[in-house]
Amino acid sequence: MLEGYSVLSIFWRVHEKCQAGTMVTGVIYRYPGILAKTVTTLDVLSKGRAYLGIGAAWNEREALRLGVPFPPVANASSGWKRRCKSFLQMWSGKARAHQGKHYSLQRR
Repeated sequence: MLEGYSVLSIFWRVHEKCQAGTMVTGVIYRYPGILAKTVTTLDVLSKGRAYLGIGAAWNEREALRLGVPFPPVANASSGWKRRCKSFLQMWSGKARAHQGKHYSLQRR
């Protein structure tokens, strides 16, 4: 399976009018700030044609093979909600710090 954001980075060079993004990115695979930056960069490069599909993640075997800790299912849902709030806050232009159990975002 190819890494979605790497593929998308060249997709728009070939398809000049398509909108594209990942159907679902498991929230456990990237820190929220890095994922928001990745999608924002792709949106700029594609001239506003990128979108983010996000989910709680389900493939424990894949995560463990990649060296990514896999949280219990009960934690995944709340983690998904927290990260979605972080993305919306970052993209709103209203920078605020976030200090959480699993990640932190600083305003500097």
